[in-house]
Amino acid sequence: MEASFDQRVISAVGRHPAVRRISLAGSRADGTATQHSDWDFVVAADDFPALAADLPGLSAPLAPIAMQRDRLSPHQCWMLMLGGPTKVDILFPDEPRDLETAVADAVAPPDSVVR
Repeated sequence: MEASFDQRVISAVGRHPAVRRISLAGSRADGTATQHSDWDFVVAADDFPALAADLPGLSAPLAPIAMQRDRLSPHQCWMLMLGGPTKVDILFPDEPRDLETAVADAVAPPDSVVR
C-alpha cells in the first residue's frame, strides 16, 4: 500500500537527525481542508541550521517544481510547490525571524535577478 501524502512528507523531512517532531497542521489536520488547501507541517528541530541546509535534499523525493523560504513569515518556513498543483509549508514556529529582515528580504530582488 502506498503511503499517504502527509506520511510521505513526514518521512522525507523527519528522517533528518535534527528533527525532534514533525506533524501535520492547519486545515488538513483539523478536517476543514478543501481540494485547494495547502499542506502545513510543523517541525521542532534540535539543530535548525543543519536541518535548513539539508532541506533541499530531504525534499527531493517529493519532486518539487519549486522551493524557497517564505520571506514574509515571522518564523522560518520552507515552501514547496509540487505537481498537481500542491503547496507544502514546512513551518518552524520555534525559529523566529526578525521581521525587519524579513521585510527587507521581501523587497530585495532575488539573487537570480540580473542587474
